[in-house]
Amino acid sequence: VKFNSAVASGVALNLIKWYLIGVFASLIVTYAISFFVSVVNKINVKVGIAIAAAIGIFVLAAGYIVFTTQVPLTLKHDVEEPDSIKSITRFVSAEPDRVYVLKYDVVAKNSSNKDWAYGIIINSRNENDQATKIAEFYDKDNFIGEKTIEFSTLKDTKRLAITFVNNFRNTSVTFTKAQIYPKNAPYEVQNIMLKYKYLPEDIASRVQDIDFTSRSSSQRMQFYKDGFKIFKDYPIFGAGGGAWASLYFKYQSYLYWTTQTHNYFMQVLLDAGIIGAIAIMFLLLSLFRGMYRVYKGYLEEKDRILISAVITAIVSLYAHAAMDFDLSLSAVSIALWALIGVINSLDILKVKVKNKKIYLNYLAIVVAFVIMFMSTSMSVALSFAVKGDNFLRQQNLILAEQNYEKAVSYDPWNAKYRMTYGQILTALGDQLKDAAKLQKAMFEEEKAVQLEPFNSQLNAQLGAFYLAHGQIDLGLKYVLKAVEVQPLRPENYQQLADAYNKVGMYYLNNGDKEKAKEFLQKAVDVQKMFDKANSKSLEPKPMTEMTKQIIEESQKTLQEIH
Repeated sequence: VKFNSAVASGVALNLIKWYLIGVFASLIVTYAISFFVSVVNKINVKVGIAIAAAIGIFVLAAGYIVFTTQVPLTLKHDVEEPDSIKSITRFVSAEPDRVYVLKYDVVAKNSSNKDWAYGIIINSRNENDQATKIAEFYDKDNFIGEKTIEFSTLKDTKRLAITFVNNFRNTSVTFTKAQIYPKNAPYEVQNIMLKYKYLPEDIASRVQDIDFTSRSSSQRMQFYKDGFKIFKDYPIFGAGGGAWASLYFKYQSYLYWTTQTHNYFMQVLLDAGIIGAIAIMFLLLSLFRGMYRVYKGYLEEKDRILISAVITAIVSLYAHAAMDFDLSLSAVSIALWALIGVINSLDILKVKVKNKKIYLNYLAIVVAFVIMFMSTSMSVALSFAVKGDNFLRQQNLILAEQNYEKAVSYDPWNAKYRMTYGQILTALGDQLKDAAKLQKAMFEEEKAVQLEPFNSQLNAQLGAFYLAHGQIDLGLKYVLKAVEVQPLRPENYQQLADAYNKVGMYYLNNGDKEKAKEFLQKAVDVQKMFDKANSKSLEPKPMTEMTKQIIEESQKTLQEIH
């Protein structure tokens, strides 16, 4: 946490300080473990087991004390302290559509007669962890004693977030006890842990929020559900590399933004289908077989300890990859395969390899060189793209074109490079009335959409190019496709309604009333399209005000056409 804060702060000295602290802490822990292992190796096995059991009991007892011992919660502002929000949130489970009572003991002080001494805000959290305020209470008076708040949960309530607040200078509040229970079942009491005695609040808040209804957990479960929708359409061979990032907008149950499924095995299933899943299964079976063979092959205790550490690291990385996108990070993947390499090399020492073919070594070298060449090429392309973006910000289209042309040549499979290059060519072609540049621009933008056919933004940009250059049918086709591949984003409907409206007005201004009515009516019908898509969302979004305005203007113009 401290290291992340240092990185976010941008202060180099803080970063170096916490890096060095981490290094020294790692050294201390490493030497402590080594010392402990050496001591364990010297003592009798029975004594070692007894010591381990004692340590285990101590850890369990200490954990129980840390997580169950509480003290009164105090929130206060001193006389000279400026007004500011000080709050702590605690979570409790609750049943939907039920009347609850929050009972608490409080000592409130408001010596300066401020607006209130403390507040309590109660939010309902649904299955997707969306918060809805259902009760709030603010107390101005000096008070010592017991108070109660009665409130009702919602039909979709899964849990409650209860926030205790203090805001004003020279005010204070101390909560010594808090309980919540259903009004018609006061014996179903839940005690609220106000403040942990031995646990810092930043850790306590994380502990409090560990729940499968928390936003992070519920979102990941939804990612998996949406991922299986994709899998059903591409079961055998998958949808290809980057399947999730390309397709998830089309299948998502509500509008969210993520480039990862947060599950490595789900990612493999979507990219390579059942065939890929079988391949990864055999890889893991082979790996676990090798780990077992290596562990059994080394009889020295010190060797087994080191091998156990490597095996534990490998298993832990794969286990956590099932809950997050660890293996999408190159550093983690390299670390994992380095550990697998250690196991494999130890396995080779124990198992004689027959008929080893020398050409496989040369093939591996060739593959390594190809990967290195491609990586270097993409890195060079990125540097040219960055330069091109800088020239774009300076409105220097000539130099931006030159740099993006090089970026595309070094990384021809990057759709975004091609689209940006095409847009630069479009701007220059329109400015210079250069038909050749416009033709090249169209080629680049079409190629970008071919590379990422399910990218809503790229489809909309290609549609805009066609519309701006007189190809109405093609333009509307791609603007409509932008909606189809990302149906829950309200702004996409604004683009579509605007396109239909502008085409309708174009025909109207040119005297073709029938064509004008056709496209203006399509602009009006965008409302139905939006409502249909939004009705399927778990978190419906409002239509943008601009979309409403375009639809109203189209409706008004339709009524005026006779």
